[in-house]
Amino acid sequence: MTYINKMKFSGNKLVKGKNNNLDLNYMKLNNVLEYNEKFKCIIIPSLHPDFSIIISSISLIVTEEGNSLSHLAIIARERDIPIIQIKGIFNKIKKCGKLQLFGNVINFEE
Repeated sequence: MTYINKMKFSGNKLVKGKNNNLDLNYMKLNNVLEYNEKFKCIIIPSLHPDFSIIISSISLIVTEEGNSLSHLAIIARERDIPIIQIKGIFNKIKKCGKLQLFGNVINFEE
């Protein structure tokens, strides 16, 4: 997969997960009711417990706020789903798109 324009962000990995290199479709969500199953990555403002009901459909979670002891982080750790925290990410990217994850670095398609 080649991106013409990339936005590159590096973040703090709250949950390591089993996958360090992923190519995924992402969707920004304000609440769990907006979720569409074709997106395997969600970008959320915080690690709210409501998102735990869709975690079985997710391969990666990107958040602005949260910590490794939150309810959602604990469930993600049990299922080997990585969570990356990047401050200010929510307002810098478009609603839906593609991304590549390499460790704790994410490249967003622009």
